[in-house]
Amino acid sequence: MNLCMKKIVTLSVLLVAFIYLNGCGQVLQAPDKQIRATLQLKMNNPTEADLQEAMDKIESRFAHFGVPITSMKANSEGQIELMMETFAKADNVRNFLTRGGNVAFYLCFRPEEFRSYKVITDEILALENDSIQNPFLGLIKDYGPYASHGIFSAKVADTAMINSIIKRNLTPKFFVDGREHNKFIWSAKPDEDGYLPLYAVETDPDGNPSIDGKYIHEARATYDMAGRPSITMSMNAEGAKIWENLTYEAYKSQKQIALSIDGFVYSAPGVTSGPITGGLTQLTGGLTVEETQELAQLISSGGIPPMDLVDFSSEPLE
Repeated sequence: MNLCMKKIVTLSVLLVAFIYLNGCGQVLQAPDKQIRATLQLKMNNPTEADLQEAMDKIESRFAHFGVPITSMKANSEGQIELMMETFAKADNVRNFLTRGGNVAFYLCFRPEEFRSYKVITDEILALENDSIQNPFLGLIKDYGPYASHGIFSAKVADTAMINSIIKRNLTPKFFVDGREHNKFIWSAKPDEDGYLPLYAVETDPDGNPSIDGKYIHEARATYDMAGRPSITMSMNAEGAKIWENLTYEAYKSQKQIALSIDGFVYSAPGVTSGPITGGLTQLTGGLTVEETQELAQLISSGGIPPMDLVDFSSEPLE
């Protein structure tokens, strides 16, 4: 692709992003509202460096859409205050201030690798309270050893109970021999029976994924070969090499690769034809057209740290 074509493609991507954020077909309209927001980082005692990093990422995200932030600062309470004048819809601005858009790829454990974990956990809980039969196994639906939906699933109403059991770490001796670096991630959507799948994924010693958003060059809302809404992502050169190695490992070990966004798994495909080169991947999984547009823009604009929206106001400009 020559330089002229690259410029055209880049401009087209920015134009689509700006149209989506504004929710209209005309992008050259003057600002019609002033938006003020106060945000609180979801961490204890954020440092000046934490606040500055968050502000830099917020500024970068809205610059990606061509919506500059007029002013932004950290206040005395460790919160971030910002103001912008924009034609963008207030609800869209609110959404893009609070959605992290943090993407991560993990190698999944196979269901059979966690069979003994489920059985031992159930036995320990039964010893604690013998009046309850199958206190853990009774909460979950087991997919079997070669399923592609995670290590098990559960009713949405039971996920809080299961999370509390997992946090107790009742089976520390289980997490050895390659299982010591892991985390559990729920699916973003239930399966065909209305149960929410849970994935066990591999991490590095610090709990990080194999690939995160810093390796993503671009994400676009597209359609797969079956005509379903999807998101196509391209990676930079370093990410492409990691992706090739990750897909080779998944192919060799017959494992899935979980793609999570903001801590929920949206897709976990297997690799059936060897390593994937070039750094391209496609996310499908029951997404609507609107969801693919929103998620693609979130990913492309860069992740921001988890934050609570303390205050938000929108006033028309005179």
